[in-house]
Amino acid sequence: RLVLAIVQPSLQLDLYWGKKYYNKQCYFQALYHFSRVFENLRKNCNSWNDNVRNLYDEISYYIGFIYTDLKMYDRAFYYLWPAQSNGDINATYEFVNCLCNMKDVGAKGYISSKAKEVTELMNKSEEEVERLLPLYNFLRRRYVYALIDRAELDEAEEMLNEMIKEEQDLEFANGELEYIKTIKENAQGDSQKETDE
Repeated sequence: RLVLAIVQPSLQLDLYWGKKYYNKQCYFQALYHFSRVFENLRKNCNSWNDNVRNLYDEISYYIGFIYTDLKMYDRAFYYLWPAQSNGDINATYEFVNCLCNMKDVGAKGYISSKAKEVTELMNKSEEEVERLLPLYNFLRRRYVYALIDRAELDEAEEMLNEMIKEEQDLEFANGELEYIKTIKENAQGDSQKETDE
């Protein structure tokens, strides 16, 4: 609020109510207030300092999260892109969800790149492993979803078997392997029907 007071004191209330509604999951009401703050910050981008830039990213995240929840993925993408660009972990989670839900062709590449970045950070220290392991595991699960969406089933199976071998996300891995098996069986059945006809 102090940061916002510097930008425009009249928007303090919008930030307050935006967060209050957001925390109560009243997303339409929150969106109204966050959008007012976002527009004001966007119009005054030439006078930003680091604190205001961080506030802009935070508001972008909230708006992007709301649009993802509303299944308006193209809008969510617009707001989540700047939020995740500065390394915010929550924004990264939401941006990946958005890409996967909209079945974006770039999802696989983005997730792979982000997983590599996270792996490099984890290799630096034990503290980073503890902080980033949940994100890394999430990225692997989402990568599998992206592979399945692209019908790259063999690669997805490889990754799932690797998870089982490492005893990571066992329930997820077993469930997805069953799903892939069903997809392959259905494809075989369809192929057999076409041959018979």
